[in-house]
Amino acid sequence: YKGSSLVYSDFLPIGSNHITNDLSVMLHTPHNAAEIIKIKYGNLLSKDIDSEESSAIRKVKIPRIGDEQVMEEISLVDIKNIIHARVEEILILLKQKIERSGISDTLDAGIVITGGMSSLKGIKELASLVFDNKPVKIANPKNIKNGYMNFDDPKMSTIVGLLFYSLDKNRTFELDSNKKLRRKVIEQK
Repeated sequence: YKGSSLVYSDFLPIGSNHITNDLSVMLHTPHNAAEIIKIKYGNLLSKDIDSEESSAIRKVKIPRIGDEQVMEEISLVDIKNIIHARVEEILILLKQKIERSGISDTLDAGIVITGGMSSLKGIKELASLVFDNKPVKIANPKNIKNGYMNFDDPKMSTIVGLLFYSLDKNRTFELDSNKKLRRKVIEQK
C-alpha cells in the first residue's frame, strides 16, 4: 500500500499446509497427526532449539503411517528443523518476489505476515532476518461482529483486510492492468 491505495499484490502458492505435508512425509506420520505436531511444537526460535538440544533432547511420540497404534519417539529438534526449513524457504521466495517487483526499496513500514503460518512461534524474528531487519508485524484483524464466525484470528486477516478494503469509500487510486497508477472512477448515484 501507498497511502490507502494498493500498489502491489502477488500470490505464492506455498503455505503452512506445505509444512504439514513435509512433517507427514519426513516423519512417516498421518497428515492429521502432522498438523497437530505443527501447531503444538512449531517453534522457529533457535535459542529454544539449542536449549532443548542441551537438555537431554526432548522427544515426542507420534503415530506411524499404516499402523497408527504404533507410536514412535521423534526428537523435537528434528520436528523444529523440518518446520524451520520450509518456513525459511517460503520467506526467501517471498523476498525474491518482492525484489523482482521493484518495490523492495519502498517498504519502509515493513512486512505484514498473515494467515495460519503467522501463528508459528518465532515467525516474526525469522522474517526479520530474511528481510534484512525490516520491521515485521503479525496481522491481527479487527473482529467483524456477526452471528456466524469469529474473525479475530491471524488466519482471517487477509479476508478481513479485503472486506475493509472493498468497503473503503476513500479508496481513490489503484493499479491498472498495465501496472500504472490511476484514479479510480467512483460512480455517483
